[in-house]
Amino acid sequence: STAWYARTITHNGTPTAWDGKNVFAWRDGVELNKELVPSCTPWLQNYIAAGSIALFGNSVWTARLPFALIGLAGVLFFFGFLRKMFAEQKLVYLGLILYTHTLPFLIYSRNCRYYALLICFSSAWLWMMTHLENKKRIIALSVLFTLYFHAHYFAAACFGGALFLTGFLCAAPKKLWREHLISLCAAAVLFLP
Repeated sequence: STAWYARTITHNGTPTAWDGKNVFAWRDGVELNKELVPSCTPWLQNYIAAGSIALFGNSVWTARLPFALIGLAGVLFFFGFLRKMFAEQKLVYLGLILYTHTLPFLIYSRNCRYYALLICFSSAWLWMMTHLENKKRIIALSVLFTLYFHAHYFAAACFGGALFLTGFLCAAPKKLWREHLISLCAAAVLFLP
């Protein structure tokens, strides 16, 4: 579906199920509004794929390229996190090998869907928590939560809930709670249409 919507974006600027010839829908078009625009799924993945298709032409390779690069960015964020957490290089490289050789990463990071985005954003959060402080971290987390929301609504809600549950169970410092709450509130303003 991402490649379909990306192609329609390159033609008319909006993801639509109608390409002028065919309608792309399932379950009687339950996720489409009256203009045949998807209203239940986020559009970030569609616009990323559309940008790649517009730059490099219409092919499977060009639709998947940005997602593979985003997956690699996730590896770099995770590597930065590991270097900050572990002084021993063997542990850093072991963690990196385990991260990059898991089946979900290998399959999903090159798929033309939101999966690579979620992998990258989760790794970026780890990096931000270990490398940024105060206002920089609040701004970066606000942008991250906004991107997370526009990549996948439900995953964003689960991620935010998991952060608060983990913070509660691990007795996180009040400063960290405050930073996450401010970031989520700032991101919520950006969620609104």
